[in-house]
Amino acid sequence: MRGHRYWGTLAASVVLAVILIATGIGKLVENGQFLLNLESSKIIPSALAHAISTCLPWVEIVLGVALIAGVMVQVVALISTLLAAAFIFHNSWLIAHGMGYKP
Repeated sequence: MRGHRYWGTLAASVVLAVILIATGIGKLVENGQFLLNLESSKIIPSALAHAISTCLPWVEIVLGVALIAGVMVQVVALISTLLAAAFIFHNSWLIAHGMGYKP
């Protein structure tokens, strides 16, 4: 019988995988809007924004699928942590410069 730690880790992995896959698919479907959002932030150069809008959705989907499949879970966790840190930095920079979400 497996312990609570196993089931907690499994649940966290599945939740993260679903989030990664959903956000990746969302970015693919609305790729033009995603690119506009990146370019409008003015923190990312245009060429880099194009590369990010092309690659990031696929990276998120692959990471999510790898988590669900249980493939290289520790590597996926490291990459996911780096992605989360980049998102936090980017959003914090936008908020600090008055470009946060405005309804």
